[in-house]
Formats: sequence, C-alpha cells, structure tokens
Amino acid sequence: MSRLFPELPIFPVAAVDSIYQAYPRKTQKAVAVVAINRALARICSGEIDGQQRSAAEAITFLRNMAGVFRRECTGKPKEWIPHPSTWMNQSRYLRQPAPQEQLPPRLLDCIAILACYPKMPGEKIIGENPQGFQPALKAINDALERVEKVRMNHHSYRVEAVSAEWLLGRVQKYAAAVQTWPEADLIYVPNPKRFFEEQRYEQPESSWQRKPINGYESEREQVSRIVQ
Repeated sequence: MSRLFPELPIFPVAAVDSIYQAYPRKTQKAVAVVAINRALARICSGEIDGQQRSAAEAITFLRNMAGVFRRECTGKPKEWIPHPSTWMNQSRYLRQPAPQEQLPPRLLDCIAILACYPKMPGEKIIGENPQGFQPALKAINDALERVEKVRMNHHSYRVEAVSAEWLLGRVQKYAAAVQTWPEADLIYVPNPKRFFEEQRYEQPESSWQRKPINGYESEREQVSRIVQ
C-alpha cells in the first residue's frame, strides 16, 4: 500500500485484485485498489449491519457484490458504469440488487435475433444472463408482436415462425451492411433497444449502405441523416 495511506489496513493483494477483476469496469486500477481497501476496512468495522466481520468475510462479501453488479451491467455501454473507485467509495455494494423483470415470452426467438445485431455477443452469452439484456429483448418481443399482428391481418400461415424468421433476416441484413461501414462510423449504430422500438428494421436496405456523396463528401453525412 502507498505511504500516502498509512492508516489503511493492508488486505492481501490477490484478494483485492480479485475484487477489482469481478467489477464490470476496469479503469484507474491504482485508485480503485485504494478504494477497495477502504471499503473492506469499513465492512470489517461493521458497515453492513453494525456487526464486525473478519477480513475473509469482508473480501467474500465485496467480491460477491461486485459480481452481482457486473451481471446487472451486462449489455450496458461502458460509459454508463461508474468507475470502481466511485462505486466503492459511495458504498454502493450495500444497495439492494435491481429487481429482475419478467422475461419476454418469445425469449429464445428474441435471443437469436439480438445475437445477430451488430456488436452484440453470441446466443450463449445472452442466454446465460438474459436479465442483463432485458430492455433489448423486450423491444424485440414487442417488434415480433407488431409484425405478427400485420401478418395475422393477411392470414399468413404459421405467423409466429414466419415473423421471427422475417425479423431475423432483416437484422442479419442490417448487420451485414454495418460490416461494410468505416470503423469511425460504427458510433452511429443505434442501441438495439432503439433500433427495434423505432422499427428501423422496416427501413429500406439502401439506407443502411455507406456511399460517398458525389464521390467526395464524407459518408458520415449520410449516416447522420439516417440516425437522426
């Protein structure tokens, strides 16, 4: 431990590092290590419920809570996740985990579709923690219901299967188009929740292509018109 903090108890380096690794955002490790040691000291002193705890108990508790928070943050942009030092210093590990919402009824179809969306992990990772992707999965389920309602009006055969296949195909075409974009333009890929809520899967495929304007202008200008 740095001489700048001589009053802090020193917990095993490996244990402190395991807590840091369990946290969902890795940044400013030296500052985070100080914050973790302070948090462990508070927990040992009775921060949780007024009862003192051993170093081993404090380490287990804080590591478990960091893991719980990591699962809650699955699918969130990194910038939405507080720095580890902030989370530790504000004792956010004492907060109750966010209540889990009911998963959408078409969960397997929704997972398969979301896994095809740009920058999303595969079906296995989403399936292991669907609660972490709940907003996007719910938006996809709502999109499936909208598509099915339209198809029902036209008496389509096997409407659920056909609708899921159609929406999956649209997302696959969008993802294929995005793969051709310049790397700098990937910031214009909308959050999947927004993509499905705004029914962007209905857009013509030509609007997903990046083509220089007049062979000279930046493709970014075309993207801006699409996403705004």
